[in-house]
Amino acid sequence: MALIPFPDLMAAAERGGYAVGYFESWNLESLLAVAGAAESVRSPVILGFSGIYIPHPQRVAPERLGPYAALGLEVAHSLSVPCCLLFNESPHLDWVYASIDLGFNLTMFSDEAMSSQEQAAIARQVVERAHPAGVAVEAEMASLAGLSQERPAQLALLPIDFTTAFYIMGVID
Repeated sequence: MALIPFPDLMAAAERGGYAVGYFESWNLESLLAVAGAAESVRSPVILGFSGIYIPHPQRVAPERLGPYAALGLEVAHSLSVPCCLLFNESPHLDWVYASIDLGFNLTMFSDEAMSSQEQAAIARQVVERAHPAGVAVEAEMASLAGLSQERPAQLALLPIDFTTAFYIMGVID
């Protein structure tokens, strides 16, 4: 079964009444561990890599996304359970675009320094590039309370105008 489109993976999960886990990998060993666990329990899975960690400028040796894509795709194609390959939460738009070109079938741009409207506008650009390539796009309009200094845990999530965000992204007219 191997690599399938993200909408198909989610539709099957909805029909079957089950969740599909995403387990971020950091290297070949962690990727193989996630894939092996999914195989052993016969569970669909979302494989993926961090869009924050891999391109982080403070890494000792600069990374390239291509080898991670090749690893992920090779493992995904070898699975007997359905899976997707995600490039997750990257504040680097060029890396998000590269993930589309390299074969990830789910990608996500996220930059907490941007407003929800700015993120929605970039998400729309990503959608316009990704969808013709058959790549699904995940978007985040605000971070959860307690995950950053700007939004301490004691504060409730700020209300977000999702209608406006969806309009900006082109999800609705």
